Amino acid sequence: MIFSSEYNGLDVIRYIKGMEQSQSDLIKEVFEKPLPVRVTKLDLPFYFIMGDYDYMTSANAARQYFDQIDADQKEFITYKESAHYPQFEEKERFYEWMTDTFAK
Repeated sequence: MIFSSEYNGLDVIRYIKGMEQSQSDLIKEVFEKPLPVRVTKLDLPFYFIMGDYDYMTSANAARQYFDQIDADQKEFITYKESAHYPQFEEKERFYEWMTDTFAK
């Protein structure tokens, strides 16, 4: 963004200030009422898709939350060769899963 001709210095400052404000508000909200407290039951199918090398989101923490959710149809899917973005890192497998799951 800093080196792009589409933005000027003021845009960069506004972006940084906006990010700081958003993060401040969102983190406060997450600590006050975390997602596992907010969402405990789903009346629709839901899926967790995790890469085994994802260091941004712990697979163990995700699995614990997944196990707490009450839902008739749920699936925890792991991608052995991926980190945080299995849809890009194993795109052929992800495409097959999406097609098999939603296009039928």
